[in-house]
Amino acid sequence: MFIGCTYYARHRGQELGLKIRKLKEDLADEKAAHEHSQDQ
Repeated sequence: MFIGCTYYARHRGQELGLKIRKLKEDLADEKAAHEHSQDQ
Protein backbone atom coordinates (compact mmCIF):
# COMPACT_ATOMS: atom_id res chain seq x y z
CA MET A 1 0.00 0.00 0.00
CA PHE A 2 2.68 2.52 1.05
CA ILE A 3 4.90 1.65 -1.91
CA GLY A 4 1.96 2.18 -4.27
CA CYS A 5 1.27 5.59 -2.74
CA THR A 6 4.86 6.79 -3.10
CA TYR A 7 4.99 5.49 -6.67
CA TYR A 8 1.72 7.25 -7.49
CA ALA A 9 2.86 10.50 -5.86
CA ARG A 10 6.17 10.42 -7.72
CA HIS A 11 4.42 9.73 -11.03
CA ARG A 12 1.89 12.54 -10.50
CA GLY A 13 4.65 14.88 -9.34
CA GLN A 14 6.61 14.27 -12.53
CA GLU A 15 3.46 14.87 -14.57
CA LEU A 16 2.74 18.14 -12.78
CA GLY A 17 6.37 19.20 -13.01
CA LEU A 18 6.36 18.65 -16.75
CA LYS A 19 3.14 20.62 -17.12
CA ILE A 20 4.54 23.50 -15.09
CA ARG A 21 7.76 23.49 -17.11
CA LYS A 22 5.76 23.51 -20.35
CA LEU A 23 3.58 26.35 -19.08
CA LYS A 24 6.66 28.41 -18.23
CA GLU A 25 8.08 27.78 -21.71
CA ASP A 26 4.79 28.78 -23.31
CA LEU A 27 4.67 31.97 -21.24
CA ALA A 28 8.25 32.81 -22.20
CA ASP A 29 7.45 32.23 -25.87
CA GLU A 30 4.37 34.46 -25.65
CA LYS A 31 6.32 37.17 -23.87
CA ALA A 32 9.10 37.07 -26.46
CA ALA A 33 6.59 37.16 -29.32
CA HIS A 34 4.78 40.07 -27.68
CA GLU A 35 7.98 42.05 -27.18
CA HIS A 36 9.03 41.31 -30.77
CA SER A 37 5.72 42.56 -32.19
CA GLN A 38 6.03 45.79 -30.21
CA ASP A 39 9.44 46.53 -31.76
CA GLN A 40 8.00 46.85 -35.26
